[in-house]
Amino acid sequence: MGVERSRILWPESRIKAQPRSQTSDLSVPKLLTDFGASLVWVLETHQVGSTAGQALLRTPRGALVSFQLPMAATLSLEPAGRSCWDEPLSITVRGLAPEQPVTLRAALRDEKGALFRAHARYHADSHGMLDLARAPALGGSFAGLEPMGLLWAMEPERPFWRLIKRDVQTPFVVELEVLDGHEPDGGQRLARAVHERHFMAPGVRRVPVREGRVRATLFLPPGKRPRHWTSGSFSRS
Repeated sequence: MGVERSRILWPESRIKAQPRSQTSDLSVPKLLTDFGASLVWVLETHQVGSTAGQALLRTPRGALVSFQLPMAATLSLEPAGRSCWDEPLSITVRGLAPEQPVTLRAALRDEKGALFRAHARYHADSHGMLDLARAPALGGSFAGLEPMGLLWAMEPERPFWRLIKRDVQTPFVVELEVLDGHEPDGGQRLARAVHERHFMAPGVRRVPVREGRVRATLFLPPGKRPRHWTSGSFSRS
């Protein structure tokens, strides 16, 4: 697990000094930053993985200061990466501030490039977590407890345009975003994920059927052909 070092700017008036003895093992200052009229030295700043780190600062008056860094928000989907179109999708956001207002937004483009979108407003729980299976939407494209609402509530950007899948061998690619606040187009993006919604399960074969005036498509499951299945031909009586 790597360590990500960050550059932190923090006004002296918003940080609380701590006794020098609590931070006596610090290295020498590594960065001197001009923050308006105040100078703040950044001694150590790190964030490990998705857990909160600590920033340690020295003010111009010589006081050492430490404060907790917030966790970076993460958007988790289960199943991850891909799923079938009729399969439930679990959507969870972690690393938010307690009770933080956020907007979740979903978008996809159909095979002709038409854009479909949906959004919903939420509040994180007291632990900074948001689980769409437990948290009701407060408004937007839908309201109430709708774990899959971001998918079924998508509406076209073009009026009266319908979402139709013509080539079932390719997926719809859905982009999901977490935005700060309750403005669907104005909040800062906190997290993003891309998910493929497929119409054919892995290993399924698609076989076109063309016999006389018959036009059909046969979908064969993965594995060996069942014994009771025999090939034949179609004919008109």
